[in-house]
Amino acid sequence: MAIKNLRSEFSVAHQDSSIRVKAKNCATLCQDMMAIKLQSSDIDTVVGMLDAYAGQLGIEPPLKSKKNRPPVSVIQRFTDHLWWRRQLRKSIGRRIEAKAIKLGMVHAKHEKYCSNFTYDWRQSMNDENRAMLESQVAINDSGDEFVLADLVDKSVANPNVRAAETIVRAKGFQQLADDIGYTSEAITITCPSRFHAKRSHYNAHGKLVRVSDNTEWKGDTPVDAREYLSTCWSRVRAYLARFGVDVFGLRVAEPHHESCPHWHVLLFFKPCDRFLVHAAIRKYFLQEAPFEQGAQMYRVKFERIDKNKGDALGYFLKYILKNLTGRVGARKDGADPKKALSRVGAWSSRWGVRQFQFIGGPSVTVWRELRRLKEDTGVKIVDDCRAAADSGDWCEFCKLMGVPGTPRKDQPLKPAVVIKPPKGAQWASALTQNRRNKYSELVEFVVGIEHDNVIYLTRIHEWRIEPKAASEAVPSRTCVNNCTEPP
Repeated sequence: MAIKNLRSEFSVAHQDSSIRVKAKNCATLCQDMMAIKLQSSDIDTVVGMLDAYAGQLGIEPPLKSKKNRPPVSVIQRFTDHLWWRRQLRKSIGRRIEAKAIKLGMVHAKHEKYCSNFTYDWRQSMNDENRAMLESQVAINDSGDEFVLADLVDKSVANPNVRAAETIVRAKGFQQLADDIGYTSEAITITCPSRFHAKRSHYNAHGKLVRVSDNTEWKGDTPVDAREYLSTCWSRVRAYLARFGVDVFGLRVAEPHHESCPHWHVLLFFKPCDRFLVHAAIRKYFLQEAPFEQGAQMYRVKFERIDKNKGDALGYFLKYILKNLTGRVGARKDGADPKKALSRVGAWSSRWGVRQFQFIGGPSVTVWRELRRLKEDTGVKIVDDCRAAADSGDWCEFCKLMGVPGTPRKDQPLKPAVVIKPPKGAQWASALTQNRRNKYSELVEFVVGIEHDNVIYLTRIHEWRIEPKAASEAVPSRTCVNNCTEPP
């Protein structure tokens, strides 16, 4: 029966047109329900009814993801077929993947990291997204026109660009730690046994020979494991903050062969704080099932970086490259690096796992916006930070921003994030004065950097997106001044 249901959902998800039709039907049904119920009920009652309907379909209601949303915005989401399409894709895809794990399809001896269905879905979505980007152009108010795909290739959405930036920041942390006398440590953190669907069995040479069902697994998904890891880490941060321990570093999330996530963490801290760091991590990550088999030995592993063998960046470089570019040497499991990269990417996308996260550093948004500034501002701290960012010196940028030891809110530069520009601002256009999304919500957007209540603009253009064919057929504004053309 389970296999039959799984095949049924496979057929629905493989035909994305079926999801599109279902999304339109859901939106229409919500419109009809709203029209009927609003005649005899208040808006809050209608929202509660629509929330219950979404819950029956396994979809997180809009109010749960953001509790301060106005009821009107919530209703507009429920009556929008595009919102339903996104939610149904996620919900159906995760249900299928959870069933694939339950049926024993996802493990090293069968379909590693994720099911083949999820892998094929991800490849199809990548192809579809690329085709869409190739078919659209962005045009600014000066008439400059760019193909969206070209802009994406130059941004951190490009894995090669993102890998380069990640390496620069990790190298900067390493240099900062050396300059201020911090030590470094690599930590591997694994979830308790109840999050693992399979048990691994190795021979005397450390080679995986077979996998078996884990009787302690009760159906927890990688989302549950992700939330467990994040919750434990938030408690570790709070514990260390109470004792005034400053840490910074980087963590990478990877899947075990049966899809359960685990973390590799690179932390920098004062040598005298080593005991507190170890105590905090072991306290919270071993709080659940501390005496289960292998918990004390394998759930939390600490490895001090030996500078005689290499620095922290060298240790972590393999995790950065294999999870962003696939350009690594032979893997221990013998898998093709590029294929493994694609499967891990599909796993990350399916379960909403953030693979890379920096810990305790300054705002990377400020760093990126500073690199957009073309000229000095005449303000020393701004110009010094700009010079550090422009030269790729993350270490110097951290020092100028007061890292470690300065809370983010007290650092000298912040992203200039606004909903509505100040009245009379020269850069305030009709669009930025009242920018709302399709659900009537005011949208925050970055316009530059802020220092001492002064905004330094890095984004001076307004952009619109148009189909490529339409922009080619109808000449748009260009950067050429037609007034200077000869008669």
